[in-house]
Amino acid sequence: WAKKEMNLYDRAKNVLETLASYEFGGRPIIFICHSLGGLLVKQIIRTARESTDEDWQRIGARCASVIFIATPHSGSSLAGLLKFFVQGFTSVHVEKLLKDNAELVELNESFRAHCHRTSMAVSVYHEKHLTKKSFLVVDERSADPGVNGAMPIPIDADHINICKPSGRDDLIYTSIRHRLRKL
Repeated sequence: WAKKEMNLYDRAKNVLETLASYEFGGRPIIFICHSLGGLLVKQIIRTARESTDEDWQRIGARCASVIFIATPHSGSSLAGLLKFFVQGFTSVHVEKLLKDNAELVELNESFRAHCHRTSMAVSVYHEKHLTKKSFLVVDERSADPGVNGAMPIPIDADHINICKPSGRDDLIYTSIRHRLRKL
């Protein structure tokens, strides 16, 4: 299955065209993304900004906020473990998620520059519990995109459950709701 996936750039073009076909871009857009979805959103914004397609450009320009939930901006140590322990397991995403991958660094620097030029609001959450009681998938350092004003907020959850609040009183739910209301 891993060899059939699109790379991040192709997936970004795919999503941009999907959003454009539904005429997104007339109103402000807020992306709430978990894990690799956050990397995809950064690639969507970059691809839209660099595109000659006016519909794609409008989508990128109308992005008012990104809320990152356990996004590995500088990679994940889990990718290194998978590559080491599961011989023959190759995936464009596992390769990209290796700690301090040059493509991830470049994508994050591009995102930081974009945030510096615009008034995009960025919020960041990261897990504090081990997934499967074995490993921290995205640590605080990797969860931090390094955007001014975006302070990583620790959440009492693992990587899988951080985006699945058990109720409306969970911090991840109330905090995101609060930030959406402010926008």
